[in-house]
Amino acid sequence: MKLSDFLSETNVFFDIEVNNQSELFHIILSHIPSEHRENIIDDLLVREKKCSTGIGHGIAVPHTTNDNIEHTLVLFAKLKHAIDFYSYDSEPVDKVFVLLSPNRESSIHLSLLARMARLFSHTFIAHQLNHSTDTHSLYQALVQEDCSHIG
Repeated sequence: MKLSDFLSETNVFFDIEVNNQSELFHIILSHIPSEHRENIIDDLLVREKKCSTGIGHGIAVPHTTNDNIEHTLVLFAKLKHAIDFYSYDSEPVDKVFVLLSPNRESSIHLSLLARMARLFSHTFIAHQLNHSTDTHSLYQALVQEDCSHIG
């Protein structure tokens, strides 16, 4: 299973300007067709209040499962300015993966979370993402690095 199976270039965002998590989720999810968008955003925000998904080094992986989500989807945003995600290392976040899955795909959801954790355990990917100059180069960096860690 690869991230590119669930992440398309149209769901990669470059230089997004937001002030907080709510603004981020509203902007990213505005591109997702769903009459249940606000419910999904609320789930993400509730999850963040319970326990931050900031994993350190400027990276966060907010995620939720919800029956209103049709199929597993990964989105990625590189923020113009880092925002607070209350990460364990207290560093603000400027690289955000959002993982959305229907409840029936919880095993896929967990596998993708593990894959993202492995991917971001390599400092090279953070460097590549920090030096990407547009949406296409962000997407290519993610896909290439992910493919080099298949397994």
